[in-house]
Amino acid sequence: MTTNLDIVNAAVSLIIKAALLAARFSGRARKQLSFGTAQEIIDQVVRNIEATEGRIMIGSSTEINNEVPLKNYLALHEAVLGYRY
Repeated sequence: MTTNLDIVNAAVSLIIKAALLAARFSGRARKQLSFGTAQEIIDQVVRNIEATEGRIMIGSSTEINNEVPLKNYLALHEAVLGYRY
């Protein structure tokens, strides 16, 4: 039987994974969205989803600005919506 403590422990584990990924990729996201290729962005989205076993919410945060080419934003959008874990 699952207890409340089991649920809390699972949630804490997911939060820690998300925080580690955010720390690892946050600086890279700004550079990639602004200056990377569409394929680099797609590859990074796939790596992030697979690293968290599909338990991640992917978004641009505040990284979508005038520096980000439309093709890169669309690559992020399409990669997230098109990926099936």
